[in-house]
Amino acid sequence: MAEIEIVRIPVSAENREALASALQAARSSYLAPPACTALDIAHGEGELVALIRWASAEAHREAAQLPSAGELFGQIQQLASGPPSIETLGAPASGQLAGQVALVTGGAKGIGRAVVDAFIAQGAKVAVADRDRAALAELAAAHGHQILPIEADLSTAQGNTNAVEQAVAQFGRLDTLVTNAGMFDGFSDFTNTDVAALDQGFDLLFGVNVKGMILACRAALPHLVRSGGSIIATLSNASLYPDGGGVLYVASKHACLGVVRQLAHELAPVVRVNAVAPGATRTAIGVPDVLGGPLDQTSPEISAAISSAVPLGIHAEPAAHAAAYVLLASRAAAGNMTGTVIESDGGLGIRGLRRTRGGDGLKLQFSGE
Repeated sequence: MAEIEIVRIPVSAENREALASALQAARSSYLAPPACTALDIAHGEGELVALIRWASAEAHREAAQLPSAGELFGQIQQLASGPPSIETLGAPASGQLAGQVALVTGGAKGIGRAVVDAFIAQGAKVAVADRDRAALAELAAAHGHQILPIEADLSTAQGNTNAVEQAVAQFGRLDTLVTNAGMFDGFSDFTNTDVAALDQGFDLLFGVNVKGMILACRAALPHLVRSGGSIIATLSNASLYPDGGGVLYVASKHACLGVVRQLAHELAPVVRVNAVAPGATRTAIGVPDVLGGPLDQTSPEISAAISSAVPLGIHAEPAAHAAAYVLLASRAAAGNMTGTVIESDGGLGIRGLRRTRGGDGLKLQFSGE
């Protein structure tokens, strides 16, 4: 079924012609036939309106993954005086989250990116707040009109408020807030970390992990009350057990678990508040420079060590956790769940004292049956 996209782009008079030219130039690449069947551009008061006709929703999605799509989105960001408003007419969305709108903080990479991909695959439209401009541009190129990239400092009240307001302005509502933005402490050992690093590291980790989470929830609350929506927090196995990081990370994630439980109580029965607690995942994770800088958990050596320590023998990819977020966001599937934490950690909670896992010999034992 054909799809019609109406894009309203706020633009100043001096940039209007340059923006129109950029859209016309894209007719040879991102907006080219046969995927894009027509492009009409009109000039309104303080805005430029593009009417784009796509052969199908699938053709639109495929075109949005072209490098030229990312180039056009980048030009629009530079020339526009505000975020575009996009209305799509065509086949209704399908999936567990059809018609829903989500805001994912820290959603440009890693687990957050996997959640964004999964939500869009299930029919949602997603606003993504992150500080990584390049990763946001990649998301925009991959998903086009189905996402709104927002560059934001999520440790501040203004950054969180702006992210929520832009999401609602773009999509008209908010059904799910995923508080995924976070920082790690690089397993900083308490006895070997000097006082100055602990002092600065505390402010940075608690500023993003705890304060940022609380501020995002508060900014989103009025809209979630209106929609009867939900909050999903990204916790960690460090929310439940020691040694999932250093003292700063473990303390911050234990605090986040407390926020989930308190808000689940305070916001019931209107807004559900749940969480996913991933274990070690194959991704790079941000660590403040004062605590050693970014930590890459994707090396074969690290993966082998983690797999040997996990009962299921898995060093998870980010996508391994995404289905849990979809479940919690679905009113139909999780309407009776609040204050729930889904542990997606390969079974750390049942790791044995004598053995990591008790079933290593099962396949051999039953191979003859």
